Amino acid sequence: LEESGYIIANLIELLNLTLIIEPQDAGYVLGDGEEMQVFPLSQTYTQNTQIDLQAFAINGMEFEYWVRENAIIEQNNRYQYTLEYNDTIRVVFSEKELAIYIPNTFTPNGDGINDVFKPVIDPDKIKKYEMTLYNEWGELIFKTDQIEQGWDGISQAISSNNIYIYKIIVYSELTGSKYEYMGTVMVL
Repeated sequence: LEESGYIIANLIELLNLTLIIEPQDAGYVLGDGEEMQVFPLSQTYTQNTQIDLQAFAINGMEFEYWVRENAIIEQNNRYQYTLEYNDTIRVVFSEKELAIYIPNTFTPNGDGINDVFKPVIDPDKIKKYEMTLYNEWGELIFKTDQIEQGWDGISQAISSNNIYIYKIIVYSELTGSKYEYMGTVMVL
């Protein structure tokens, strides 16, 4: 309080920054080294605060880009941002392709080693699965939607060259993304 009876005040405008992680639980963001809250929560800063944002992927995802007002503003996972008004930034991640190994040969000879044809994949990461096998004339010889069930090669007499065409479709448990794999397998 000055002698004149007036109070002098500095008015500081507080602004909100909201972060939306897409898809949800795909990663997290550090702001100046501290983990930031995400939508529906927000952070409050003074106007023109500069924030060092850094995005980190988890759960088999990878960082794609930062989005503001439907425009990609940065594709590096680290972004220097100045908060000038209440704002929302979307932090977009994408799923790395599912790790899957599909053998190109198998030996259904009953020795307990490599006796069935099936992909090697983590079943906990799969929402839906389908495998089909065709002979050289395109005739369906095997189909399953059970990831643990492989083809035992019993239908191999249908092919003259012991080469079969497979099509495997998997849907990610995390994002619902569809992945298709096609190729050939030889019965030895």
